[in-house]
Amino acid sequence: MAFVLKDSQETDNDYWYVGQGAATKYRGGSFIAGSSYLLAKVALKLRREYSPNNLMTLLLYSDSGGDASSLLATSTNTVNMSTLSNIAADWTAEWLFNNYSLVSGTKYHFEILSASVDGSSYATIRVNNAVAGQSVELDADGVAPFTVSDSSAQINFRTYAEDAILPSYPTKTIVVGGQGDRSGASDDNGGAYSSDIDYTSFQGVNGGPLYAVAGCAYDTATGKITKSASFATGLEGCWVNTREGAAGAWVEKRYYIQASDADSITIGAGLGSNADIDVWVGGALKTIEEALTEAAEASGSFDSGYDAGYDIHYGATTIRIDYPDGSLELSNGDSVTLDVPAGSGGAGSLINGGLINAI
Repeated sequence: MAFVLKDSQETDNDYWYVGQGAATKYRGGSFIAGSSYLLAKVALKLRREYSPNNLMTLLLYSDSGGDASSLLATSTNTVNMSTLSNIAADWTAEWLFNNYSLVSGTKYHFEILSASVDGSSYATIRVNNAVAGQSVELDADGVAPFTVSDSSAQINFRTYAEDAILPSYPTKTIVVGGQGDRSGASDDNGGAYSSDIDYTSFQGVNGGPLYAVAGCAYDTATGKITKSASFATGLEGCWVNTREGAAGAWVEKRYYIQASDADSITIGAGLGSNADIDVWVGGALKTIEEALTEAAEASGSFDSGYDAGYDIHYGATTIRIDYPDGSLELSNGDSVTLDVPAGSGGAGSLINGGLINAI
């Protein structure tokens, strides 16, 4: 799972005890969310002192008048103090959260709960004791409000959201859809249509979407687009195109589906709360050009970037592939069989079927 950094406090000039005694069994601090996002991970800058063997859970609280108030979320994992460095404080202590929705400009509180206390072996957390309006807190019983030990200090922290962006690939990679008959496929054949991929899992008839659903709702807390009995399991990896707003002023976006069931698809953060969103799940990209740039231009060309003399030119209704010994021009609806040359993973039919649906 990839994460993207959202909020942090990196400067430190002091430290505070964690789990060293009854008053530090709960130790934490406050912060203000710089934007609205789904909290997925928190890292704190900690160091172990001597030889602790103490589990720490991280709790997220709401704020009321500057004090921690109601418990909002609990980390899904614990961190053992024994795993911390005893040389210098670092960011290896990480807690995961189930995408709790934080609201921009809202104050929250983190509290580290130590499973036990030990006056001879414990941890310390780095803080910045010159941050007005924030606080470092401690408490013995874990009942809010917590005691503010310094109202002008802030713990070192980093918050993260899940990164829903796909890994970067070469910008001139072309993906062409077509179901074909797999006649050239082989598990060890790098040049033919892969037997591990079934394009029917991502496209409907003639490259259309698998699901076209109007009037869906999006929940910022869960990152889900929902409509009862409108989707299915197994849609992970598909793109979903979304449209919201008024006719003539549509806002269209594209997301990667992280999980799905019969009633919902999960896209993570991105949309605002909305009860009327139209979605199209899967389907072929409208043009080869969109696969390359996701821009809408009538025509153009690009260098393949691999071998001299191999170029692709795309127009409103045609694609022409130039190669050293000639060229191949394809029009809307054409199909083609490509033979893989020796040394490219074995000869065979690359695609038998609709290479192009709509150019």
